[in-house]
Amino acid sequence: MNFVEECKKHLECYNKNVLKSTVQGVYRKHKYWHILPDADEYRKKNFLIPSGDFKFSGNLLYFTKLSGHKPIKLHSYGTHLNSSQVLCINFFYDFIKDKDKLQRLVNYFDIGNPAVESACFEYGLCDDSEIDFCILLKNKKRIYCEIKYTETFGGVSDEDNPKYKIKKNLCYKEAFISFNDYCKDYQFIRNVCAAKKDDSWAIFIFPKRNEKTLEHYNNCVKHLKNRKDFKQKNLFWEDLIAVFPNKKVKEKYFWYLND
Repeated sequence: MNFVEECKKHLECYNKNVLKSTVQGVYRKHKYWHILPDADEYRKKNFLIPSGDFKFSGNLLYFTKLSGHKPIKLHSYGTHLNSSQVLCINFFYDFIKDKDKLQRLVNYFDIGNPAVESACFEYGLCDDSEIDFCILLKNKKRIYCEIKYTETFGGVSDEDNPKYKIKKNLCYKEAFISFNDYCKDYQFIRNVCAAKKDDSWAIFIFPKRNEKTLEHYNNCVKHLKNRKDFKQKNLFWEDLIAVFPNKKVKEKYFWYLND
């Protein structure tokens, strides 16, 4: 059984035993226990932050206790219990609320201990894409965090679409990489190039147990011929949970750490 299968099996049990669900969610006309029905009363159960701190309006999520924080668009997989976007929110929400904790997180990143200013989810880039979690530093630089759980670093679905060649030449020209590898490693290249534009860092966070994602990350780095020109590194969820304990997040996503 691979990591994705392990997670889905665990989340099926989590849905039944912890969330006490009696109904399944639907994906591509099939019902699954690791997916919640697409209704507010169900999908709110995917979130581990206080229920009074957020609300939905269509596919927008509003954080009612975060002053000045814009609403974010929920991904199409937002009702899936293995959604990396929801994992990101569930874990990093407390860091946005607590600046001291956010500073400890940046210190843990071991990138020189720059002073933090603030943080947000779904930070917009000039190419109309968004970064999962972004930390703004007092020196006006940023830390772009790409969050993964069961998925790998997404590539493009249609290499023949001319927009990807345009983007490579316009937005990602700093990356010395073949077009074929660029398409395979699209999210990785997007993040490291976004960080390079303002001399910032790109941090990739995923489970060490997810061997497929670890392999893809290592290949992304290998494919980038001028990798030394970029400030990037990876961190493992298992290590983050050990340093910044979160009982609910551990129970839902990293149950195996109790083994």
